[in-house]
Amino acid sequence: MHNTYLAKDYRLPQTSTPEKLEMSGLTTISYGIHTIAIGYYYSPDGDSYYAAIYTFKNGRSCEDECELGWITPERYEDDGHAIKRALEAL
Repeated sequence: MHNTYLAKDYRLPQTSTPEKLEMSGLTTISYGIHTIAIGYYYSPDGDSYYAAIYTFKNGRSCEDECELGWITPERYEDDGHAIKRALEAL
């Protein structure tokens, strides 16, 4: 289960579509029945990237609804490390 405080801080919707996530400024990667969303949240220490995992409810296209299931508990120095952590969580 994801941290609701992080979801609120990052303004992540509980349900969305990959297309809407991208339109809101997140980078998305489709991975089977999951969509990994990578975002940026400024931090003065330089660790500003996080990842969230959304899982499709029905279907697997950019118009299908997916639900937020997990958020990286920490932020990383670049998007590559955030993606790596999300893939480890799958």
